[in-house]
Amino acid sequence: MGAELPAGFWNAVFINCLIIYVFIAFSMSMADLIILQLEVKRLKKEDSTEDD
Repeated sequence: MGAELPAGFWNAVFINCLIIYVFIAFSMSMADLIILQLEVKRLKKEDSTEDD
């Protein structure tokens, strides 16, 4: 009914998807850290202007 898949096809697909998942997760973590760092800087700046 379907096409014959070469030996190890699903193994290769799994490895490729796992690598992509790791890079996406790392990128999202880095983006979150950058956003948090910018928010902390903004809040510290607001806090220092209120003290003056």
